[in-house]
Amino acid sequence: PRRRERLPRERSRLLFSRTRESERARHAMTTATEPASKKPKLDGAAAMDHDSPTAGKENASAVPAGKPGYTEGDTHDLMPLYYKHMFPAEAMMKWLAYGNDSKRPTADQGFMQRREFCFTLEGDVFARYQSFKDAVDLRTALRQKVPTKIDLGPVFNVDPTKRAAYSGATSGGTVFAPVERELVMDIDMTDYDDVRTCCSAANICGKCWPLMTIAVKVIDAGLRADFGFKHLLWVYSGRRGIHVWVCDKRARRLSNEAR
Repeated sequence: PRRRERLPRERSRLLFSRTRESERARHAMTTATEPASKKPKLDGAAAMDHDSPTAGKENASAVPAGKPGYTEGDTHDLMPLYYKHMFPAEAMMKWLAYGNDSKRPTADQGFMQRREFCFTLEGDVFARYQSFKDAVDLRTALRQKVPTKIDLGPVFNVDPTKRAAYSGATSGGTVFAPVERELVMDIDMTDYDDVRTCCSAANICGKCWPLMTIAVKVIDAGLRADFGFKHLLWVYSGRRGIHVWVCDKRARRLSNEAR
């Protein structure tokens, strides 16, 4: 192969010097044509700063005409993407099935379709008595209706979407009624407003949260040692407290009086 001829040292220095001079000249011309008050683009951060009357004008051309800009805190626009890519529909349906799926020949194949789901739609509209046969069915409904909240109801003796056929049943016929549901208890931070001095109402901080930690340990020990329950799911409520879902079969079939 042919070797590249090395440039003489004097010529290399001359080319480097001319390159630096041309870059400086180009930078000076660019700086001279820009307004002195123009701020650097910060990946659209200025467009979300609604406190300034002039904020976002530099990037105004990036927003399509006739469409309002994104308001920080308005998450409803992002919910379709969340329900499509991130919502754990498969894990939720596997949990709620309690082994009643197509993989087990002795399972109750209609178990999941007797579980009630309630969607809170935009505008506080409640859509009750919905049921889904599998995760695909659930995810499709979530993407279509985009609920702001999901509540889990009981498992009924019939499909809740067909409840009208059993509402007027006479004596001896099938009556639409719940047959099981998890034993759920709430622990709210507001229950400790008379003893905590750092916060009040729904506010929570690192000083008062240990009260919730102690409550969880006490109730968890009582449910396991005193009542013999084993399958406990502790979850943060999303605002001011903690919920425990007792999922043992014996707990799910407790009557209202026993609860």
